[in-house]
Amino acid sequence: MKRNKLLAASIAAGVFVCSSVIAAEVFEVVVTGTRAPTPGREFNSKIVNYADLDLSKQEDAQKLVKRIRGAAEFVCSPKPSASDAKASDDYTKCVDTAFGNAVAHVDNPLVTAAAKA
Repeated sequence: MKRNKLLAASIAAGVFVCSSVIAAEVFEVVVTGTRAPTPGREFNSKIVNYADLDLSKQEDAQKLVKRIRGAAEFVCSPKPSASDAKASDDYTKCVDTAFGNAVAHVDNPLVTAAAKA
């Protein structure tokens, strides 16, 4: 009888731990730039939180894409003047890479489709 209670308690604890792990879904993505950080800013990455969005809805997927794009522009900043072709090209590559990597990390079909639109 004591062994059955112990077994039942162990099973219940295991179910609780498993359900806690399953429920601990992450709703953020790190957007990382490929350029060196600018003076006064130690990092070239930014966390984008999307816990408030329902990614099964196209409108929310589009909101996340806008957030990721803004974060990519931020981590790759400052944006150079259009007259500096090399710097402009580097900036564009940085933004595109940071944006593409973050969208891929989210791994959601609606977000991917919104990013391509």
